[in-house]
Amino acid sequence: MVPPTTSLNAANGAVIISWIKPNDRNNAIDMYKIEVLSAIDNVSWYETLATCDGENSQIIVQNRQCTVPMETLLQAPFSYPLSAVIKARVTAHN
Repeated sequence: MVPPTTSLNAANGAVIISWIKPNDRNNAIDMYKIEVLSAIDNVSWYETLATCDGENSQIIVQNRQCTVPMETLLQAPFSYPLSAVIKARVTAHN
């Protein structure tokens, strides 16, 4: 899979994670796992299911993007400082 991209929503400062649909090898993708790297240890990856639930059909089929509020990323387990580069990864499942 091509790595996802992150961008800022200028209106509310939230981070938008988006990705390109990978080759499904003729087997429909039924979910994605969207994770954000913790700035605390730069090793641990966590999902933000409240806003980036990869089992949500709108995220899976239509948009291939989700939005994480900045408030979420400033708190544990992420603890990103302001102006930091947010690192995300997406895994497809079929």
